[in-house]
Amino acid sequence: MKARFRRLSTPRPNSDLQSEILDLVGWPLYVYTISTVILFSYIYLVEYHYGTTNTEDDQPFLWHFNKWVACVVWIQMMSNWACIRYADTSLKTEVNRHSVRKAKEKEVPMMHTASANTSNNHCDSNKSNGQSKLRTNGEGASTCNNHTPTQQKKQSYWSWKRCQACDLNAPPRCHHCPFCDTCVLKRDHHCFFTGRCVGFHNQRHFIVFLIWASFGTTYGMIHFFPYLYHVMLLEISAIDCFAPVAIFKLMTGYIDFYHANIIVSFTLNFFFIFLSTGFLLEQYNLVSAGVTQFEQTKVDKRKLKIVDPRPISQKLRAVLGQYPVFSLVFPWAHWIFPPKDDPFEWPSHEIKHN
Repeated sequence: MKARFRRLSTPRPNSDLQSEILDLVGWPLYVYTISTVILFSYIYLVEYHYGTTNTEDDQPFLWHFNKWVACVVWIQMMSNWACIRYADTSLKTEVNRHSVRKAKEKEVPMMHTASANTSNNHCDSNKSNGQSKLRTNGEGASTCNNHTPTQQKKQSYWSWKRCQACDLNAPPRCHHCPFCDTCVLKRDHHCFFTGRCVGFHNQRHFIVFLIWASFGTTYGMIHFFPYLYHVMLLEISAIDCFAPVAIFKLMTGYIDFYHANIIVSFTLNFFFIFLSTGFLLEQYNLVSAGVTQFEQTKVDKRKLKIVDPRPISQKLRAVLGQYPVFSLVFPWAHWIFPPKDDPFEWPSHEIKHN
């Protein structure tokens, strides 16, 4: 934590002060907001809207149903949030797995990770109908069938490159993150509200998390507005409903912790509605196009066009696994149904060099 605070004065390469602050406070802010919103919804809002008696056994069906919904939403959101943070999508880990699989297939002793990765020369040049796909070796030089490198050329985006920070040969779509301090397979972007990069192994959790977050934040806000108008405004003034005012009055002792806490948490929840819904729509467009956010914003489409000709059903399986609906319900499904794609070769993609 001390090191993170020191970086605020001297941000890391390819970073800035705003990004450093977001990476420091983003994920605690999210955990606070979602946890308090669900807690208030479970204890107060469901009771206000659906409770009618003093005994729990005599409560109507909607009371029990909405209590159950609040618990399920919180479990799903936090489980997928944890999977985003802790599902390892780094190149180093995947290279170890890849080397183990290759060694078992060939029935030879496994070589050192770096040696196995460096010696893995990829050669494939396919040209048809003006489309071309280039495979390169770890140093960026194209190779032919006899593994003899041709003249060194300038590396293109869709090529293997050497990461100086990780000292590994990175395949296409793999990029080094200054915050995670590792190369991330199929790096989409760095999520400040989880403190991790979204990549090959956790993009599915990011998408499922956004689905539940969009529903959960909207669910909470719909139930909060009537409670605010009919209950809270009888106890506090309208100006207290602004989060900065509520925080100031809490510090000066003019309102209690309960009112300030619920105002701040639901104010943040209101902004999370737009963030989660906006990111969800963006992810749908990216998966439909077969590209990442990095490729959408930073790759010059005039020079290189990435095309995924597969139907949308196969694109969803490539991210969510063999049974996408299963991933919506069971957060840990990535252990059973991994993404249906090759994070090294990307054989389904067509690369057009303009």
